[in-house]
Amino acid sequence: MNKYYKEGTSHSPVVSLDPEGEITIKGESRPEDVSEFYGPISKWFEDWGSNLYYRSGEFDQEQARTVRFEYEYFNSSSAKKILDLLSQIAEIEASHKHINITVEWAYEADDDDIEDSGKELEEMSGKTMTFVAVTE
Repeated sequence: MNKYYKEGTSHSPVVSLDPEGEITIKGESRPEDVSEFYGPISKWFEDWGSNLYYRSGEFDQEQARTVRFEYEYFNSSSAKKILDLLSQIAEIEASHKHINITVEWAYEADDDDIEDSGKELEEMSGKTMTFVAVTE
């Protein structure tokens, strides 16, 4: 299972996906082609889920991971892809009793819009999230 890293731009977030470490998407998300941007991320999560399932079943070991979303802004096209990722994470977690995935939704403490969007995505995806107010 490989790591996936994509440098952020003024239109897209930094993506750091490490199957044994940090799993973070951070920044603004308004890429020109949202499917092209989020496609490899979705594929990585699919492969990661299969890997966790195999490891939890084969070795009967707890597989606890944390995924952190820290958006400054995202457009409606990105919101759909974020919802898809959250739904994927919920499915991965539900696939085996030993898989436990914590999702952190980080937002600037004074950014009610991002916090509220996270709560809506949590409700729509069915994946409980931990909300983290970031003060800088």
